[in-house]
Amino acid sequence: MDLGLLASERRLAALIEGWPDAVILLDRSGIIRYQNANVEALFGYRRQDGVGRSFTEVVHPDDRAGILEQFHENLERPGGFRLAQFRVLHTDATWRHVEGHTLNILSDPEVDGVLVMIRDVTDRHDVERHLAESEARFRALATFTPVGIFSTSDDGRLDFVNPALERLYGFAPASKPTAADLAARVEPDDMPGLRGAIANARTSGVALRHEYRVRNSEGQIRWVSLGLASISDERDGFAGMVGMISDVTDRMHFEHDLQYQATHDSLTGLPNRSLLVDRLRQALTRLDRRDRRDRTLAVMFLDLDGFKAVNDTFGHEAGDQVLVATALRLVDVVRAGDTVARLGGDEFVLVCDEVAGTDELEQIAARIAAALNRPFALAAGEVGISASIGIALAQDGDDTADALLRDADFALHHAKRRGKNCHEVFDEARRRRSSSGLCGESDLACAVEDGDLALRWEPIVAFDSGAVVGLEATPRWRGAGRDELPGDEALGIAPPAGLLSSFHAWIIGDTARRVVVVPGTSPGAGPSERRIHVNVGSRLLGHPSVVDLVRRALELSEIGASQVVLEVSERLLTEQEPRLETTLEHLSALGVGLVVGEYGSGYASLARLRHFPVEGLKLSRTLVAGVARDARQAATVRSLVDMAHAMEYTVGVTGVESYDQVVTLHTLGCDLAQGPYFADVLSPVERQGRVQPSGSKTSPSTVR
Repeated sequence: MDLGLLASERRLAALIEGWPDAVILLDRSGIIRYQNANVEALFGYRRQDGVGRSFTEVVHPDDRAGILEQFHENLERPGGFRLAQFRVLHTDATWRHVEGHTLNILSDPEVDGVLVMIRDVTDRHDVERHLAESEARFRALATFTPVGIFSTSDDGRLDFVNPALERLYGFAPASKPTAADLAARVEPDDMPGLRGAIANARTSGVALRHEYRVRNSEGQIRWVSLGLASISDERDGFAGMVGMISDVTDRMHFEHDLQYQATHDSLTGLPNRSLLVDRLRQALTRLDRRDRRDRTLAVMFLDLDGFKAVNDTFGHEAGDQVLVATALRLVDVVRAGDTVARLGGDEFVLVCDEVAGTDELEQIAARIAAALNRPFALAAGEVGISASIGIALAQDGDDTADALLRDADFALHHAKRRGKNCHEVFDEARRRRSSSGLCGESDLACAVEDGDLALRWEPIVAFDSGAVVGLEATPRWRGAGRDELPGDEALGIAPPAGLLSSFHAWIIGDTARRVVVVPGTSPGAGPSERRIHVNVGSRLLGHPSVVDLVRRALELSEIGASQVVLEVSERLLTEQEPRLETTLEHLSALGVGLVVGEYGSGYASLARLRHFPVEGLKLSRTLVAGVARDARQAATVRSLVDMAHAMEYTVGVTGVESYDQVVTLHTLGCDLAQGPYFADVLSPVERQGRVQPSGSKTSPSTVR
């Protein structure tokens, strides 16, 4: 035995065994002569089992020819040689991805072989494959999606822009615009805000959304919405940004139209109550900043005399023509900067800012009277009307918009008592004298005790079934020696800490006690019970014991909490009262339903309603009034209904007066309806306060 050769082989074996990867010694034919212990983990078989076999037996058939070619090339030259990635078979029948290196040491007679060092890279290959697939999916999605997509490197350079973004900005296909090219298309006024948003997204790492305008290659201005997020890696931190840009021009126009419709009268185009109050508050703010001795603010409340006769004689279409013509004449005679608004019906309000005094007011009133006294030409002939006007002046720094409107309305009623076609300036002393003749707190307290309060009912009808599924309770008070007084006027007498609790306790409690619950049919459900709707105002919701008040009333009643629905006005939800959300949550926890009433007056967005536990909303009467004849009004209702249904709210409507409105509202997807049209659904006994079984069906298909 050659002891030197034996020692050399032992040294080689020790080197092979100590190598961290699998090492195989092949002869010139590719037959395995020796392999270290690491091959057992790589191939799964004992290392001695592979000796004497061809190495290519474990190589994937698709990779075998390439590996043999590389092996033979290595035989022709000494030294190291890197093998391409290939696959080898494990004893568990899976293919492992490996990379290898060969070392030709055939020239060494003591070795006379080729060493193959193999490393398992299956995990790395899987990661690379997933990354490649993800990249391919991203590019395929980005290429065909209609939304603009881009990505940037860490230095702000664009490294990807999809075709949709090129189209949106007006670039030629595959033109590869730069970041500077995109920035050049942004409207200059919007650029500072966009830069700030991008900087904020980069530094905060929080995804953001920003809307701005761009001007495309054709000169068209488009509104776009940018969604932007930063990309980071574990080593270097910020690695770039990815963004999505969508064209929201149509949505912006729709929102503008919706906002306009929410703040303007659909018939005349004048500001409605919501916008009127806003402008009046702004005018009062301006008034507080200047000297009141020289200029003041006036509110003129105007009501048309004889308008009802026009409607009765010539019809509502002729009445609408008169209202539109009145609006045009009023706008024509007021001063620049004054506001003309329509509150509804034949009521108009003028806000006159910077009035020099009563003399100037007299001139404005005279111009209004002269303009309206001219005959109105209708298809059926000419009609003549006049106007009564109530005027209220801002007196001190405590004036509010609501107070001025109230005072002007009070003066208007006195002008009508004088014989109409005249104007009256508000007199505080006259109101005090008038108020002294009204009932006081003690009378209302006695009415609650003696049972002089009564409830009237308005049926709530399901469109799809025509069944009466609910009733709205309205309190009435018939005091001694006077006409019946609506409950909301009676409530104005009750102070928040006094009669308020008793009055509302009676409303809720008497509603619950006197109603005879009758099985009916609710939309989309089987037999159920009619629900009772009760309006609640800010004074009740602001009362510290409102939840206990409702709870006690329910405990004394014969109906479950789920049958009671409390209606909260839309305006209350915008007053940012910190306790309101908590109060509504507690009321909802009692089991009562909560509905937003008179929705669509322009105060609360649907998104804000998500902060409150409401189950539905009732569209305002102003939206319902012209829905059957005004396509834009119908489109507004359709949009609100679709959005409300998407948020899983039921949609009711109030003030329904005609069959045409019933059909239109049903077509637009409304769920519930109430109003004068359904007044005869209840029997006289039911309307007086006790609900008896009613088989009336009032769906559009059965009512004429």
